[in-house]
Amino acid sequence: MTKREKHLLWMILNKTIGRYILVNMPGYGSGERADLHLYISKILCHYILMDGGLWTIRGLEDEYPKGTFDVHDWIANNITDRMDETIGFVVDRQMTHEEQGICTRKFFELLCANIDEIAKVVIRSKRDSVGLYNG
Repeated sequence: MTKREKHLLWMILNKTIGRYILVNMPGYGSGERADLHLYISKILCHYILMDGGLWTIRGLEDEYPKGTFDVHDWIANNITDRMDETIGFVVDRQMTHEEQGICTRKFFELLCANIDEIAKVVIRSKRDSVGLYNG
């Protein structure tokens, strides 16, 4: 992954990861947790596969690239199921804005550090892309 690719991926994912961290804080009873997690998975699959009919990020609502749910599971097993250990997520209180930013960056860095492993998950996936319009 080049510095440019990493920077662009950060620009696309940082707010979503930050929001995911926020809605996981104690006392935050939001139903958007699963949607945010799935969105991150979709972005990574599009990044790895470089296919689909996306012209804008808004098109992600209708597209499920190959491997989306497998990547979702990989992220759950390797990052989100134990965020206190993997990214320093605070489980017993609301985090400060600074702590949230640190967790967001660590989450992103873990994705980047494991992008080759995530790519293998996508390529090996038995689930086909759904709703991709790539002509």
